[in-house]
Amino acid sequence: MNFQNIDFNITKLFAKSCRLSALQAVVNANSGHPGGSFSSLDFLSVLYLSRLIHSNEKIVVSNGHISPAVYAVLAELKLEDKQDFIENFRQSGSKFEGHVNRFVNGCFYSTGPLGSGVAAALGMALAEKYFKTNKKVFAVLGDGECQEGIVYEMGHFANKYNLDNFVCLVDYNKVQLTDSLEKTMPIDLEANFKAMGFEVLTCNGHDHQEILNIYQTADKSNKPTVILMQTIMGKGSKVMQLDGENYQATWHGKSPSPQSAQEDFEFLKLSESQKSELENHINQLDIKINSQVNFPSKINVGENRVYTKDDLLDCRTAYGNALKDLGELNPEVLALTADLSGSVKTNILKKSKPNQHFEVGIAEQFMVAAAGGLSLAGAIPFASTFGVFMTSRARGQARLNDINETNVKMVSTHCGLSLGEDGPTHQALDDFASMESLFNTTVIEPADPNQTDHVIRYIAKTKGNFYVRLGRHKYPVLTDKNQKPIFSGGYLFDPSKPTCVQNGNKLTVLTLGATSFEAQQACLVYPDQVELLITPTLDSAKSKEVLDSLNKTKNLLIIQDHNSGAGLATFLAPYLLENSIVLEKFKSLGVEKYQLSGKQKDLYALNQIDKEGISKQIDLILGKL
Repeated sequence: MNFQNIDFNITKLFAKSCRLSALQAVVNANSGHPGGSFSSLDFLSVLYLSRLIHSNEKIVVSNGHISPAVYAVLAELKLEDKQDFIENFRQSGSKFEGHVNRFVNGCFYSTGPLGSGVAAALGMALAEKYFKTNKKVFAVLGDGECQEGIVYEMGHFANKYNLDNFVCLVDYNKVQLTDSLEKTMPIDLEANFKAMGFEVLTCNGHDHQEILNIYQTADKSNKPTVILMQTIMGKGSKVMQLDGENYQATWHGKSPSPQSAQEDFEFLKLSESQKSELENHINQLDIKINSQVNFPSKINVGENRVYTKDDLLDCRTAYGNALKDLGELNPEVLALTADLSGSVKTNILKKSKPNQHFEVGIAEQFMVAAAGGLSLAGAIPFASTFGVFMTSRARGQARLNDINETNVKMVSTHCGLSLGEDGPTHQALDDFASMESLFNTTVIEPADPNQTDHVIRYIAKTKGNFYVRLGRHKYPVLTDKNQKPIFSGGYLFDPSKPTCVQNGNKLTVLTLGATSFEAQQACLVYPDQVELLITPTLDSAKSKEVLDSLNKTKNLLIIQDHNSGAGLATFLAPYLLENSIVLEKFKSLGVEKYQLSGKQKDLYALNQIDKEGISKQIDLILGKL
């Protein structure tokens, strides 16, 4: 698809009408960002009318605060109702949110936190390149947004993989929220993007002929491209433009009053003949824009691997093996890692299917945002790093994916004290709580390599965001009294169901992850007294099986390799209260404070989450009954 010739009289009427509806919406809401919306509407109008309405190529407006401009364009194209937008922008219950919302028709990714949107857009470009669609992806950025570090992470990746189907449009109005770009944080955009390997083009962002010409030039580039659109904040407004020309931030995030906006309302109003001309033109267009996502529906999960009692294995290796199986069966399955492929075991897939493995470098924030874009373009991305980096550095991007209801599989290794010698900076002890607090992300912590294998295949075939928490150390496979693996044979992973490993009538023990092996070894000494349930998810802990067990035993011990004050017990407690569960004895074993370096075995012992420590706690509880 090429850029098509257009009638510039129509594009100017289109941009003017969009400015009017954008201003009406902002004034009606007495809230919003009119300045950047006005500065971007000329190059957006040309882009949509010359290409996007025909190609349905993806565009992500990373500076999501210019949503008035985006919604105005989509309303002008009749993809959304204009009056609904004007009257309900930023109002409770309206999809026309203050920042770009993916669930508005024609929006491909919800944005707001600066920098993350362009990273997601690059993920989409990677998907289009991988699936060989010959489609480009466009991203719009603010100039101040380019101060974000994730923009540089994005640029390095675009250069490494030569994503020549990616075009960035920078609204270079030289004004940001608090002041001019020069006074706030001066940056050399041209030099920076050239250093990242982009072809850099410049353009008068208000001259429609020049804009189309520069688009056509960018279309021929064999490199990722950035166009610096030289614009004026508030362009086209009698009220705002002068401040924009003087690089004043007055109208970045402030609405004109209804009284002061009257002059613009009159100035921007089209005549009846102009309205008719524009509407007739739009009615004749065959608009192909459709931002609905078609997630992969038929995923071949293959056959579960079975690890026996003789296998001493870490869960991360089981993850790598399952990922390899999935990748070989499904070209949609892609892996991303941040300079840790050997540690997180995505290198197993890399050896088998190198074209399905992408190294992002030390750029966790970009990795998670790009994974969101990949998933909305038809891929099933598995993004992997250490738990502490995934949830501390990239948590904001995971949250944005959560808002976008993407399909990202975050698999983190080296979680908790299982990491051992690397010390407190690397021991993820708050990651369960951090990710569990998201609304559209499921946290899973499998108990051994067999359950890990089931979990990885389950999340591959199940739409949604997942955070899978894995340790580092090796330990035996969990087996029943007949020495058969617990999580094999007829076992099927169900996130809402716990696995009962041992029955008892005096104490309920809930555990998950690496502490499951330690808990089982401890509980074996108390047959018929201790009921051990492995609960890999919060939903499985909030289950009928757990309630029934607690109604029977009236006592609860929770064990996990995590901050004991912000883990499973914290999330479970309100549920127990809601269900009128009154406990006689309760204890949550975990980590009480940051730990120093040490071997995993020693750190578990120090925090009483090893077999001996758990046994001691069970003795204390049972001895007081």
